[in-house]
Formats: sequence, structure tokens, C-alpha cells
Amino acid sequence: MTTKTYRPRHRRPNGFFVPAFENIFNEMMNTSVKDIVTQKNIDYTQPAANVQQSEEGYTLELALPGLSKKDVEIIIDKDVLIISAALEADTEKKYRLREFKYGTFERRFRLNDTIDQESIKATFKNGVLTISMTKTEAPQPKSISIK
Repeated sequence: MTTKTYRPRHRRPNGFFVPAFENIFNEMMNTSVKDIVTQKNIDYTQPAANVQQSEEGYTLELALPGLSKKDVEIIIDKDVLIISAALEADTEKKYRLREFKYGTFERRFRLNDTIDQESIKATFKNGVLTISMTKTEAPQPKSISIK
């Protein structure tokens, strides 16, 4: 009796190129070859954010290219920092590839007890919104005596 060894055939994924090349291209262009060829609109719903912590407090940076400070709204609701904006698209131009997000976005960040909400400051320069938050002493647990 002879046995046959079954070896599955290697199949290429549904991409256009060899997977390794396509992955490199996707990372470099922040899109896929398939999306470019099929003209699929790519939807980025939130701007990139950086949060830095130091001894004095926190610094939050949001990348908002194409916006100005009058387009951005910052609200503190209880212990949540809400950043929102709207960017209208230019509908008269025809694009072969459009990756800029047009429309509205909203990012929410929960503020912990160590942030002094009264000292929060925001600046906008070169398409980057920077929000500085200073720390306060955390509230200490309170002991209640039983009578």
C-alpha cells in the first residue's frame, strides 16, 4: 500500500501583488493598492493623538491638518474632555485619490482626578492642537468614624 502526501497548493491572497510588497506599499502610502485601483474612498474617522506625561502634568497633541483654531471646539463635560471639528470638502475638484477626511470628528478623553480642570490650556500651531493639563494632588480617602 502506498501513501500519498497531500500538500496544499500555495494560493496568493486576493491582493494585486506579492503579499510582502503589498504590505510595504500599504504602510508607505497609508492605503492599499486595491483601494487606489478601485477608487474606493478611505475613511479616517479620528485624528492621530499623542499623550505625554510629566511630573507637572499631561500634554495632549492632536494632528489636525487643514483646520484652523476657529474650526475646533473643546468642551469639558464632567470628567471628559471632548474635542470636535468639521472640515468641508471642496466638491468642485475631481480627485484620483482622496485620503483626507472631510466631515466631522469627535475625540473624547477621560480626565482623571489628578488633573486640575481649571488650568487646562489649548494652543493651535501648524495644524497641531496642543492641550496642556497640570496635575493636582489626588483626593485622599476620607475616613468616617462610627458613632
